[in-house]
Amino acid sequence: MLVAHALAQVRRALALPGVPQSGRLLELGCGDGCITVRLARELPFAVSGVDIVPLAVALAAQREGVELELRQGSVLALPWPDGHFDAVVDGNLLHCIVLGDRARCLAEAWRVLAPGGALIVMCLAGDPPPSAVFAFDPVTRCQIRDGVAGRHFATQESLLAELTAAGFEIAAHWLNPATHAEECDEMVVAARWASITQRDPSPLRPSSWNPCSPRISVTLSIGLSLVVFSPIPS
Repeated sequence: MLVAHALAQVRRALALPGVPQSGRLLELGCGDGCITVRLARELPFAVSGVDIVPLAVALAAQREGVELELRQGSVLALPWPDGHFDAVVDGNLLHCIVLGDRARCLAEAWRVLAPGGALIVMCLAGDPPPSAVFAFDPVTRCQIRDGVAGRHFATQESLLAELTAAGFEIAAHWLNPATHAEECDEMVVAARWASITQRDPSPLRPSSWNPCSPRISVTLSIGLSLVVFSPIPS
């Protein structure tokens, strides 16, 4: 059900005017490949996936009947060259990236996209449900546990602003309301690669930065999901 839903969101985004209809596609945080393999089977793209968890990549590689390029690496330093992909799909990863790492993640998505390429984001939106276990900080929009920021809950306005600041032009966005009280709304955004003049990526890249060498930030892997924790600024 969740895989079919994700695929439907990607199809809707790819059908928009000005969004690439074929080429190379990268899924960020591909996990065990359940969505990745469907993308490769059903869309006219050569599909790649990246995940920071070695076990997840190994499980994805065991899926048969489809050709995938899979790499273990960090979404904060993607192991591909500039302009390699025509589309990048964030399958519910971005809300696991918090604080300053969010800008770095979006900068990497922008970097590996070819001019005219598209980023498709699917992430949690709005406030967490009342049943949420951890405290919520409305300033950072993060769940907090023991003073450490976990999952990020963007507003519609803040997510669109993040994407624009990262060098993307918003093609369309829509909200999928939660169907149960314990769930969150989902926001989907289709954003086109825009000119480099719209942002300066240099502050996000240290002098030793190498886009083809995976660099792991402070992370905690739970199962097949990536959770990035950063300290809350004082």
